Amino acid sequence: MHTPFQSERFTLHQLADGVYAAIATELGAVFSNARLVDLGEQILVFDAFENPIAAEDLWVALLNQLAEGKAKTFIPRHGPLSGMFK
Repeated sequence: MHTPFQSERFTLHQLADGVYAAIATELGAVFSNARLVDLGEQILVFDAFENPIAAEDLWVALLNQLAEGKAKTFIPRHGPLSGMFK
């Protein structure tokens, strides 16, 4: 399993080609995990954490490690982050 990005709040694991899981760490104050799928011209992020700092770390991971100029679509499931990233 390849780990392209590590945050104190989560570890980003590559599960398959173009499929990633951001798994919360014990110290990260994050109570959910995030899923990412590379659809070719864009990256879909489902459930981008309920913690805004962790969501920002995930955004940095996308910009620096995965996105390479691709559009990013966030689909949050947890209240306060709904519509945070567009």
